[in-house]
Amino acid sequence: MMPLQDYTPLTDPVTISEVRAAEIALRQVKQELETVYPGNLYFPFQFSDKRELRAQQTYFVKMPREVLAVFDALDLFDEHAPAAGGGRAAPRPVKKTRSVKNAGYMLDVATRRAIERRAVDLAVEWLVSEGYAPADIQDVGTTHSYDLVATKGGVELRVEVKGTSADGATHVELTHNEVANSRDHQPTALYVAEGVEYERNSDGSVTAFGGHGRVLQTWTAHAADLLPIRFRYTLPDKGWRS
Repeated sequence: MMPLQDYTPLTDPVTISEVRAAEIALRQVKQELETVYPGNLYFPFQFSDKRELRAQQTYFVKMPREVLAVFDALDLFDEHAPAAGGGRAAPRPVKKTRSVKNAGYMLDVATRRAIERRAVDLAVEWLVSEGYAPADIQDVGTTHSYDLVATKGGVELRVEVKGTSADGATHVELTHNEVANSRDHQPTALYVAEGVEYERNSDGSVTAFGGHGRVLQTWTAHAADLLPIRFRYTLPDKGWRS
């Protein structure tokens, strides 16, 4: 028997349902960490396309800081991290810069929005390099199911933009409307910004910078390339018991 040093139970346990609901973000975190730390991560969760997410089947796993961030539990890491030489460490500041990413998901809202904003800026730079006048490029992400619309020669190009701090992303998350737009309107392009870095400022805001992009200039989200990860279930009208 080996006692656990500084064992602290969670006040509000994280249920397996909550973990499964965050599968997209957790997959992205694992991908980011694999980019930065090649080899066996001892990641706490197992992913499969044939069954639901489950806990890693082993005695001990590592609990990356990025996983705690998905569940807004970074305070646990800071409060209970052991100090060098034994004892309890003083709270550690949030890491200022990272060279790894998201696409959706991934960390807190401020970080995600900063990366998305940087991705849009890079997409605009690409459009200008393709001969689009800045005045003919509109950011419509808050009102439409795509992010940018650019007009040249009377032709309207719609651009769906995704951002990530990792390189070599293998998937992005799409909404139903984003998929529908790619099928209903052409030309539509998919722009993916990768390697976006960011830093957290003293006031809690996040600044994103750097990165590079790749683009599919004629893009349609085909059914064969889509993996359903969640379903909307219509509740029946009858058969209920109170």
